[in-house]
Amino acid sequence: MRKRTGRILSAFCCGKQYSDKEYEALNGSLVRRIGTLNCGHNAFPIILGVNEPQYTKAQLEKFREDNEKGVTVDGRHYTGYEATQMQRKIERSIRAQKRRVLVDETTGDKEKLLTDQIKLQRYKQEYSRFSKAAGLRTEDERAQVAGFGRREATKAVKATERKFRELLEKAEEYGKIDLDEDMEHIIAGKPFSAIQPLRRKLSDRAVRRWYNTQDAQIPFLIDKTLNLEDQARQACALRNQNRTNARELMRNQKKRRELDISDPNKSFEELIADKMARKNLTREEAIEDILRTASRTRKSVNRQLGLG
Repeated sequence: MRKRTGRILSAFCCGKQYSDKEYEALNGSLVRRIGTLNCGHNAFPIILGVNEPQYTKAQLEKFREDNEKGVTVDGRHYTGYEATQMQRKIERSIRAQKRRVLVDETTGDKEKLLTDQIKLQRYKQEYSRFSKAAGLRTEDERAQVAGFGRREATKAVKATERKFRELLEKAEEYGKIDLDEDMEHIIAGKPFSAIQPLRRKLSDRAVRRWYNTQDAQIPFLIDKTLNLEDQARQACALRNQNRTNARELMRNQKKRRELDISDPNKSFEELIADKMARKNLTREEAIEDILRTASRTRKSVNRQLGLG
């Protein structure tokens, strides 16, 4: 029998009743058996034909549909289960990075310690951002490591902020600033107002990473008490502002001027007209599409810059 993954178990097996023989066959088909190796599923004995099922067929079908509907983060679709597994993956990265920081403190390697502290802050920033975008509760207790407490966490935060301030000071002196991947992530989480000295100093990749991160925040900045059209107007304005700010950060201002001509910001009405013509939508559908795609960026550009 082909081994099943936890995803298949969650989608097709949970909430159902099995005879002992059926359960043993199912459990034996799993790569990770129920209740072992940090598996969150559990099973309990019943009397078939006597005990009522925990869920109705309609409820199980709704669970399956909700799982498949999932969420879209950074242009990628995740089922509900896949989103939680991405959380687990980032939590593992955080734990591993905390252990590296502890080793660096023990060995006294200050240069490596700083590098690992910055990477830790990157992972923690990514964890918060992904969880928020996916609508999931953060579970910081999962990222705890023995020996790594508030003191170590505070030192990592301060070291990263100190490196960030040094970067801004350096930007005043140099015509361009090259960032490693970890600092690109740290910068991407900063508002434009906090990175003014980096205007016209960053590479296309660093700028694109910042733009993607800022656009991902648009759904959380929209006033949901407004009607749909006014929400769409907000989304359009936020997207235009992010685009303008991103181009201000570009080191290659010749390319920026070309983009301003070939791909200018559109007014709300221009965007509505474009969507109605290009996608054959009604005005109401175009408004909904603006909201639905407000945080999506072009995959082709992301791939070209190594971010796809």
